[in-house]
Amino acid sequence: MKNPFPTVKLIIASLAIASLLCLPAVTRADPVTLTLNSSLSYINASGAAFGLPYGGQAPGGMAASYSGSMVADLTAGVFTFSGGSSIVGIVNPAGPFSTDPYPGGPYAGNYGVTAGPTFITGYGYVIVNGVYGGMTLDLTTGTAQNGAAPVGMTDAWTAGTLTWGAANSALPFGPWNPVGGGVALMGGISGPDTSATLASWDGTTLILPITFHTTGSNRYEDWSGQLVATLSEVPEPSTLALAGMGMLVLAGLQFARSRRSR
Repeated sequence: MKNPFPTVKLIIASLAIASLLCLPAVTRADPVTLTLNSSLSYINASGAAFGLPYGGQAPGGMAASYSGSMVADLTAGVFTFSGGSSIVGIVNPAGPFSTDPYPGGPYAGNYGVTAGPTFITGYGYVIVNGVYGGMTLDLTTGTAQNGAAPVGMTDAWTAGTLTWGAANSALPFGPWNPVGGGVALMGGISGPDTSATLASWDGTTLILPITFHTTGSNRYEDWSGQLVATLSEVPEPSTLALAGMGMLVLAGLQFARSRRSR
């Protein structure tokens, strides 16, 4: 009768080695992609131009929905963002919007804002209209996990334009005389995320709060909302884990052969 103990020892050793090999699969960073739910993902805008607070050109003009995807490394329930997300603004159904009396419009966009008319000494009554369009956001740094506010997050616009026009009048209702306007690029403008709202992650869906502040020439914007995204790429098993499973299979086959030969 052949001694089965060497085979048993081999199985035990294989199990121990496989367990060690599988550990990195649990703790290593897995690149993941999450697809945004545009019906639940939104970013609201507020701010001011030339010291005049923004309002919406129409109901809903200060709120935009977003689609696209977020990419991150996922390690033990912690998402680490380092760029590569493409969070794309959807054309706002409250539009089209205008920058009358200059440059004009109408323009399809993500946000339609207006400020004034407000009396400013030396200028009379001033009104400013603007349209933010083509807005695309990236998450360039920071982490998020279930039950905690985002940490070290930077929210960066990678694309978008602000088309604006300003006019003044001696009367609060016009007639309006154009005094300036143009197009400002939003790409490259970013701000640290200061949201105190807690993120949520249930293993499938991430709800990420968004709050950040940006500035431009004679204006500032405050952005706030949430991004809701579902895991669309499941991390693949690691090579080490597969190797460990292979060793278990081989050990099992050897054990079966030894039993048959007894």
